Amino acid sequence: MIAFLHVWLLCGTVGSCLVVLLVWSGAVEAATLTGNPVILDADTVIMSGERIRLKGIDAPETTQRCLDAKQQSYPCGQVATNALIDKIGITPLTCVGDTRDRYTRLMATCYLDDLNLNGWLVQYGHAPADQKCSTRYVSEEEKATAIKRGVWSGSLLPRGSGDGSIKPHPSP
Repeated sequence: MIAFLHVWLLCGTVGSCLVVLLVWSGAVEAATLTGNPVILDADTVIMSGERIRLKGIDAPETTQRCLDAKQQSYPCGQVATNALIDKIGITPLTCVGDTRDRYTRLMATCYLDDLNLNGWLVQYGHAPADQKCSTRYVSEEEKATAIKRGVWSGSLLPRGSGDGSIKPHPSP
């Protein structure tokens, strides 16, 4: 699978041009990174200078808001980010991935000791499963949805929407 194809035409003197093709595939050699991450949001971290996207989940953006069970707006993106920060504390993570997304982030499963953090975020309602990417966390989402945990207690407001309209996240 080719994710990107870039073409450059480099010209020097009249009549002498060089065509440069850069082909980048989404697949990469398996990477395992261990260290203390910088948390950007509930599904994106930086570790060892590498941007890592937690694979199989789609947490609310840090600035995204949700409605709770009483239809009151709350900063669910910040709540999810804080939950991840609190869970990790100062314990190093290990992230394992073998593909990159369209932003060249390593798509990885991250572990806190033996705990799969991707699944933990879904299980506790801090992130829906990203079923376009993987079905790995569907059962965790079903359980969180059934007990109305986290974002499933109400509904997500649309990403980037300033009009306050409500767009519930699709149920599994």
